[in-house]
Amino acid sequence: MKGKTLPILGLAAALSLASCDAVIIGGSVLAASNKRAEAERYRADMEYKARIDASRLARGESIATVSFGNIDVNYNAVEQGQRGIRLSPNFVIHNQRGRDTMLNVYFYHENGESLLDRDGLFSTSNGKVAAGGEILTPSWGNASYTDRSVFLPSSQLDLGNPEGNPREYKLKCFVMLQDVNSGRPQTIGRSKWVYFNYKTK
Repeated sequence: MKGKTLPILGLAAALSLASCDAVIIGGSVLAASNKRAEAERYRADMEYKARIDASRLARGESIATVSFGNIDVNYNAVEQGQRGIRLSPNFVIHNQRGRDTMLNVYFYHENGESLLDRDGLFSTSNGKVAAGGEILTPSWGNASYTDRSVFLPSSQLDLGNPEGNPREYKLKCFVMLQDVNSGRPQTIGRSKWVYFNYKTK
C-alpha cells in the first residue's frame, strides 16, 4: 500500500501522538520520538514569538499584521468636481484593537521611481505623491474593512507635458497601513502593486 501525504499536525495533536510508542498511518510507521521532536520545535517557536511580541509591546510598538483582499479601482472617478483615481481596498487588520492606524496610497512610475509632488496638496513629508490619511481604530482583534476608499485627482499625479502634446505614462501604486501611536509610524501591512496608465491632455 502506498503511503499518503500526512497533514500538518497542531500542537495538541502532536503532543497526543508523541505519547504513543508508534503511529501507523497509511502503512507508514512514524516513530514517537520524531513526533515528540516536532511538538517541541513547535512549542519553542510559539514561545519565541510570544517573547518577541511582548518585547515589542513593551516598547510601544504594534504586533499587528494585515491581510489584503481585492483592491477595486475606478480610474474615472469624480469627487467634488475633480476626475481621478479611486482605490477601494478590502483588508483585515489583526492584533490592532484600539490602536490608531493610518491608511495611505503611494504612487510611482512603473520603473519604481516615486512621483514627485509639486504643490504639497497630496504628498508625503518628503515631497512624493501620496493620498489618504484616514485614521482607523479597530474595535476587534480581527477587524475587517470593505468600505474604505482613497481618491487622488488626476491633476495631482503632477505629470504635465510641457510640449502640450498628449503623453501616456505607465504608473503603479500600493496601499499601506501604518500604526501611528508612537512618534514614528510603523508599517503593519502593504498591498500588492496596482498598475495603470495615465494619459495627459
